Amino acid sequence: MAKKEKPQGLNISIGKELAYMIVLPKALDALSQKKRRHNRNQERTNTSTTYENLLCLKNSLDILFIQTNKKNTEEYKLQLYKKILTEKLILNIAAGKNSEIKQNIAQIMKDEGLNFVEREESLISPEQKFLIKTEFHGMSHYPSKEMLSPYFRAHIEQDKAKTEEKEYIGEQYNVDMIPSWKYFRQFSSFKKRAGYFAQAMAEAKIPPSDIGQLNAYDLIALLKGYNQRHDIPSFETAKSKFIKFFIGHHEKEFRSYMFENEQTIRQALHNKGISLDDKKNPRAYKEWVEKNILQMKTKGSVPPLFNIHHKNPVKDSKTEENLSTANNPNNLCLILEAPYHNMLHLFDTNVLGKTIFNRKVKRVLLPQGMIFFGGFDKKFQIYHQQEAEYAKILTVLINGKQNKK
Repeated sequence: MAKKEKPQGLNISIGKELAYMIVLPKALDALSQKKRRHNRNQERTNTSTTYENLLCLKNSLDILFIQTNKKNTEEYKLQLYKKILTEKLILNIAAGKNSEIKQNIAQIMKDEGLNFVEREESLISPEQKFLIKTEFHGMSHYPSKEMLSPYFRAHIEQDKAKTEEKEYIGEQYNVDMIPSWKYFRQFSSFKKRAGYFAQAMAEAKIPPSDIGQLNAYDLIALLKGYNQRHDIPSFETAKSKFIKFFIGHHEKEFRSYMFENEQTIRQALHNKGISLDDKKNPRAYKEWVEKNILQMKTKGSVPPLFNIHHKNPVKDSKTEENLSTANNPNNLCLILEAPYHNMLHLFDTNVLGKTIFNRKVKRVLLPQGMIFFGGFDKKFQIYHQQEAEYAKILTVLINGKQNKK
């Protein structure tokens, strides 16, 4: 009797992740669809198609979860339990039971080893959040007019044809006199550019006696304009430095993940509406992977399908005295965006809704040593083993070399 062949290239870990890669994005999509379509015929067609696709997936879960496991073994029981949880999720998606969908996702996450915690939410200001995100992403976004201070809005709306205005030089400005500078100076990228901020204020002809009226958004707008006029490149972002460090130390593990997990990565591409033309180029997937790894090494680019997750969210930056810790390297983790990054932020909510007196929030906590999350299974996660060295090297990379004692 011929042996029953195991599906080629599909082990239990990959099968489970592939199931999650298909089901969880559908669950998250269902939760995000708050408004029903007005076209009832279109709604019925879409619902019917979704139901058929989900039913087909439900019938495939044996292959994806159980496969060749022998019955009555602990592994069989564990995978059977996870298969049943996933079946419940599929049925609730098809039935449109959103509250049950969220509960199913939470249960899957808990059973896969992710920890939920409750904590007091920090009360940092929108300006402080903006600085954290600017240091992380760079200055690609100009602050909106509504963000600017009334003083700066009035200043830039003045008649530019006036010639009686006094000329100023950068040396006349003491940035420490600006209230928000106590936040800027926590970030090395901003602190090193104190002279640029002063020159930008001088060029904008802001009287030195008025700089106390500027807010953080004004300063970013001034610096961005100054950089553009003088063709000065922006600072390297925290995320770019993190990516370069990650691929510099974990290229082998990341490459192995991308090739051993090809089926789930292709499914993630499919979820994004991207397909690689293997008929025209049999090496399409390999070349796509290598191209992205090269861009990670040379440009610090976040690869497609991935994102960088703040383990402790930006909004939990504790106090105004240590805002920059949000972007510290040991608080960052490269993560597969859909479904995992989206799934983690599904639970960034107030435990007591909109209660303002008790600002407890629920969070999903990733281990501090984790540097890459590509799936629930440990096989698809990367940890930086030398955590002390990891924090030290990355801190130097971001903040510059420290003076030797």
